[in-house]
Amino acid sequence: MSQNTSISRTQAKNPLRGDTQGLRGLAEAVLLSALSPSGFANLLRHTKVFVQKSCRALVPGPLAVALVVTTIALATPTSAVAASTPSANVSVETAVANAVAAAQANAPVPTNTIPSLSVASTDHVYLGDCDAYNTPSWHVCQYGDAKGAKTVVVMGNSHASMWVPALSVAAKADNWQFYPLVHEACGFEQMVNLNNHYDAKNHCALWYDRAISIIKRLHPDVIVVGTYTGSSKWAQGEPVMLNQLKQLTKKVIVLSDTPKIPSPPTCLLQTGATQKSCLWPLSKTRAGYTVRTSNIATSTGSKFIDVTPWFCDDNLCPSLINNMVPFFDGAHLTPQYSKYLGTALRKALNLNGANVIAPQSVSVPVTTTTVPTGTTQG
Repeated sequence: MSQNTSISRTQAKNPLRGDTQGLRGLAEAVLLSALSPSGFANLLRHTKVFVQKSCRALVPGPLAVALVVTTIALATPTSAVAASTPSANVSVETAVANAVAAAQANAPVPTNTIPSLSVASTDHVYLGDCDAYNTPSWHVCQYGDAKGAKTVVVMGNSHASMWVPALSVAAKADNWQFYPLVHEACGFEQMVNLNNHYDAKNHCALWYDRAISIIKRLHPDVIVVGTYTGSSKWAQGEPVMLNQLKQLTKKVIVLSDTPKIPSPPTCLLQTGATQKSCLWPLSKTRAGYTVRTSNIATSTGSKFIDVTPWFCDDNLCPSLINNMVPFFDGAHLTPQYSKYLGTALRKALNLNGANVIAPQSVSVPVTTTTVPTGTTQG
């Protein structure tokens, strides 16, 4: 039995950096707890827990088991401007509308964002060996209900892996097994080797071939595809993938790409920044890509979910939503916001219901910075 630790990519490059920052943040938080009555609550609020998982390799023969423990990083904001608390029992769409209204009112940047602004720019969903990126011996990992009778798979690159915390919430709630098959930095056209334009042995195509073989063994009831519209021929490659995947499952569900805005942490940390100075118009190009993705899904007999209402309202996209930083870089979800969307995504996916799928206004409980945990098989 081996033991590994999920860490941020920044810490992976320099393990000592993560340790020193954690100690410094802990010292600051302890000092704050002594200076104010709410200090201890703030100490807990600023604690960030990375993805916790246990995993087993899904390979022919005996299953190999690897437990992954939680890495905890502590940090506090560098400036004291205002404090804010996430609203409980508010639909995601309402939370987004409230965030836009707060930004238009030139609200100050709160000090207790989730995750903390001091670490948000490096706080992304990290799956370790459960992501094939730079990992030749990647594992197939299970993040849902290990005893579930039905199975859902998410497939794609980082625009699929960023939904793992949300999908984990949905799968566990509906008692489904959930497997991510993801490889960051791969476009659809590379995965399917569109028109034989790419080397058939390129790492994306090799991963895709293995992923297809695993899907054939898993026999998933639903495959969710996270759309990435940043590669040159994504719109030609995605329908090829969808047509191949629909032969291997009962239902394929396509998630639109997220809106793209300037990095929220970078903007919010600027001197004199307010929520208004970090409120952005929805990109017309991105909106056009969403329509195009919907058409691709329809043409391939796939279901489609437009995720834009979970980030923007009235064509305006805030950098803070319900006191949470939605993106660590402007396009990829922070694990905390992904988890926050779990209940809304569950309703939209409607795994145990009818075929009608659309975003719905649902009450989402307030999350902490703890990313949902899950068992992994594979």
